[in-house]
Amino acid sequence: MNSEWKEIKLGKVCSFEKKTIHPKKGILYNLYSLPSYDNNKEPETIDGEDIKSNKYQIKKGDILYNKLNVEFKRIWNMNHELLPNSICSTEFIPIQSIKLDNNFLYYLLNSYYFTKYMSIRSTGTSKSHQRINQKDLENIKIKIPSLTKQKSIGKILQNLDSKIEIN
Repeated sequence: MNSEWKEIKLGKVCSFEKKTIHPKKGILYNLYSLPSYDNNKEPETIDGEDIKSNKYQIKKGDILYNKLNVEFKRIWNMNHELLPNSICSTEFIPIQSIKLDNNFLYYLLNSYYFTKYMSIRSTGTSKSHQRINQKDLENIKIKIPSLTKQKSIGKILQNLDSKIEIN
């Protein structure tokens, strides 16, 4: 690592705002859930009547980090305009960048190191249902370069992902 990179806790450069929504009958919601992630990474449009539990409101710029079985890397970057009434499962932790480039943060959360670190801290009653604690996520120490370098790294990785998706 370059000496220009600084070590800091994730909770110092991100916020973890969770606004709870109680879905209402007759209102269509765009639900970002673990099953919809696994099904082509597309939100499900569903009437509030059919949603049986509270959800979190999400907004453009949020990154949804899965709490359940983090080794499967169900991480959604909401770096696009969202449809009205976009919500997510409480199995995600919505993360908002405060002092980081959003793409850099997204790829950091997807990194092998980060996933391994969070997997080790997962707890649960069975091997197939391991969840992370938000406090562990907030307290993980990360190394970050200047904002200019973050943007450059994030852009390069985003371009590579775009080329992979096209192929």
